[in-house]
Amino acid sequence: YYAPSTRAHVPGAILVGEAWGIDPLLGEGIAPALETAAYGATRLREALDGGTRVIRHYERRFKWTLAGRNLWFQAKLANLLYGPNPNRWLRVLFENQTLLRLASGGTEQYGRLAKTLPRLLLGYAGQVLRKGIPSNRPIALPASVD
Repeated sequence: YYAPSTRAHVPGAILVGEAWGIDPLLGEGIAPALETAAYGATRLREALDGGTRVIRHYERRFKWTLAGRNLWFQAKLANLLYGPNPNRWLRVLFENQTLLRLASGGTEQYGRLAKTLPRLLLGYAGQVLRKGIPSNRPIALPASVD
C-alpha cells in the first residue's frame, strides 16, 4: 500500500505505479499508478533538463500534489476502517450521509475525498452531536431474503 514514508527515488531510478504503492483503502492500483507515473515523468524530465540524475524532494513534493493528498487521506481512512475499532468507523461511514454519497459516487468522487475533508469533519461532528460517539458493536446485517 502507499505509505507517505516510502522512499521512491534514488539517483538513476524512481518508483511509480504499484511499485510505489496502491490505494490503501480499496487496494485499487490503476488510478494511483497513472497519477504517480505522470508525476514521475514530470519530475524526471525536470532532472534530465537540468543535467542531473538526482530528483530533489521527489517524495516530499508528491505529498503536496492532489494525488499525494488523496493517497495520504485514503491511508488515514484505511487505518480507521481496518484498525482496532472498525465497527465504529463503519457506522460513521453508513450513518454519515456526506460520506455515504461520496463512497457510492464512483471513482471520480472517491478519488477526490481529500478535497472534501472540511465537509466530512463537519458532518462527523454533527453526527456525534446528534447521536453521540458511534458504538464499536458489530453492525447488524439485514435478514436474508429467501
